[in-house]
Amino acid sequence: VDLGALAEELSALYARRGHPLSIEHTTTEAFALARPQALRRAVVNLIENGLNYAGCTPELALTRDADGRPALEVLDRGPGIPPEDTERVKRPFTRLEAARSNTKGSGLGLAIVDRIVRGQQGEFHLLQRAGGGLRARILLQAAPKGSISG
Repeated sequence: VDLGALAEELSALYARRGHPLSIEHTTTEAFALARPQALRRAVVNLIENGLNYAGCTPELALTRDADGRPALEVLDRGPGIPPEDTERVKRPFTRLEAARSNTKGSGLGLAIVDRIVRGQQGEFHLLQRAGGGLRARILLQAAPKGSISG
């Protein structure tokens, strides 16, 4: 999966809905081993969470970790998730107290993201964002050189 192309596709989709997503590229290429539709669903869940709970349009970032693995991040400036709750909210039907007044969600969104990402031998991290907010990071396996056509 070309993570840059996925980010551009989602940015265009949300722009048509009145929520333009900016994309920060800190890597020139980000190709990952992933199932495209499942990964798209995971990223859409994170974007929707940002819209629903952060109260602002999130941003997307394409990065690599120290080992060169590609990552797609959804960043917002909402209240974030306390560090002690980041693993707990990945469990099904788990919601933070602040989110309980919002009856839109069932507490499954982050659990679905976690399951999709782990099913692709990736990692899903919920991190504090510098300056406030949340950094939802999907870290995937890099596609081997020569496996990408076109």
